[in-house]
Amino acid sequence: DLLRRQFNAQTPLRLVAWPASLSSCEEQEFLVHTVLEQPYCAAHPPSVEYHRVFVKALITKLECEGNEVCDALFELFGRLVSHGSEEESFKTYFLQEPAVFVTVRESKEFISKGTTGLVTWQASLAMLEWILQDSVSRTKIFRGRRVLELGSGAGMLGAALCKLCSPSKFVFSDYHEDVLQAIRTTISLNTLTSESELGTRVEVRALDWGAASAAELKSEKFDVVVGADIVYDSDLFDGLVHVLHSLLHTDHPCVALIACTVRNPATLGEFLSRLTAIALNVVTHTVALGSLFTYEPYTEVVILEISSL
Repeated sequence: DLLRRQFNAQTPLRLVAWPASLSSCEEQEFLVHTVLEQPYCAAHPPSVEYHRVFVKALITKLECEGNEVCDALFELFGRLVSHGSEEESFKTYFLQEPAVFVTVRESKEFISKGTTGLVTWQASLAMLEWILQDSVSRTKIFRGRRVLELGSGAGMLGAALCKLCSPSKFVFSDYHEDVLQAIRTTISLNTLTSESELGTRVEVRALDWGAASAAELKSEKFDVVVGADIVYDSDLFDGLVHVLHSLLHTDHPCVALIACTVRNPATLGEFLSRLTAIALNVVTHTVALGSLFTYEPYTEVVILEISSL
């Protein structure tokens, strides 16, 4: 199960947890059919390049351990070698069993088309880990509520929250047009339409943090605001703090949950100081990583629970 999760999410090979033993052809063929050629993978596959290097690494591992490699693996590798490469590919993130998952079409580059919003960042995964670590109480934060996501990026976090938590309304927001189109693609891939059985009304909205008026932000009376990996550049703080001030200082109760990868403690500290200066209260939650997704070593993510005093 772990290998299936890692393969479909295109986990870097250096982080893949290979099975301890795949010595028999039967075990290898089972892996080919249940992981590398599963029906869903055929419809929404990882990139050809990733698929190829994954299978090559597996073959190399088996040969180095002195195991006979089954024909099915060699045949699969041969087919992959004959394929070209593509700029974008699908990543599928498995959330719970039975099969609850989110599929996203992502760029292979961290920065693509002038934006960082076409990939899923680790703080989104950590937010989901945190929610599912106490799913009974934390999914209730969103269930039946009106939710606004800031900086939705490729849309993975928002799609997952819709599937796991069933908010009454979920608004994905970002600014770059290519990112907004990526969100629409994610909504389509995951059938998050107004007619879906989830019962969540979904909307994609262009939102410029610096240009949005306080009256506009307050008008919809959101119950919850979420964001992941949006506290990484102090140049963005003026707009972000303005948005949070407008959404949280209102007569309608609203809470914000922001997942932050701690890259530079000084940057996070500056953001917290800015929140204190506008009379917002912050509770910091730590996240125990690794039970659901695979992360880069030494990743630290905190969840900021922000509300008015």
